[in-house]
Amino acid sequence: MTLLYDSDQPSSIPSGVWAAGYVDGYAAGPLYWGAPGAWSHFPNAKRIAVFGQTNDGDCLDVERGDATPSEAPQWVKWRLAAGIQRPWVYVNRSNRSQVENALTMAGILTDQVALWVATLDGTQTVPAGPYVVAAVQYANSLSSGGHYDLSLVNEQFSPGGGTIGGDEMKMYIVNTPTEGQWLLCLPSGYYVHLTTGAAVAQLQADGATILAVDEQQHQNFLAGSHPGGSTTVTLPKSATTEFVY
Repeated sequence: MTLLYDSDQPSSIPSGVWAAGYVDGYAAGPLYWGAPGAWSHFPNAKRIAVFGQTNDGDCLDVERGDATPSEAPQWVKWRLAAGIQRPWVYVNRSNRSQVENALTMAGILTDQVALWVATLDGTQTVPAGPYVVAAVQYANSLSSGGHYDLSLVNEQFSPGGGTIGGDEMKMYIVNTPTEGQWLLCLPSGYYVHLTTGAAVAQLQADGATILAVDEQQHQNFLAGSHPGGSTTVTLPKSATTEFVY
């Protein structure tokens, strides 16, 4: 699985990650994604349109104040005609069925579009529907560790069909001074967010390999050398302190 970072401010997104930005609206302005070098800094970035009349981007943002469910089918047809393979439509729990119904009524086939579903409460899985879910946006800036949202993306829809870090992604879980609280970090120095012990249990159930603790990562954390702050995750007290996924 792959993490996708989206923000109205590209400068807030860590370098070297998969990002998503905006092609219209205020966030496309010169102080945001319209700034020189903003897009070139993030190869393979997802390009989000917030207005249904914008024939651009590879994802349409359907939520209050942005595109409407009824505008989604025409936008999808425009982008398919422009050569975008399987554009995404961003939805939430309250309007997902409206969007799906509009796409179905317009004759949009299930292999022509994918959904990006927002939960923003830590939930990383959503029920299946007529259109495949490419990504789940599970954390906003209040819980992601920075001025960005985080989404978990099915590897089928990630750049090149791969995963962050290749076939294996090593994560270190370091015990913090608060009992039962743990810090989750990557060897590259980036910190990722998991909301509950159940999320880690699901990673293990999916085939995560349990290893030993990495002392250098622990010392780096204690020395305060981690960039961008830290994020904690609650795990069972018996949890082993490092795994590869």
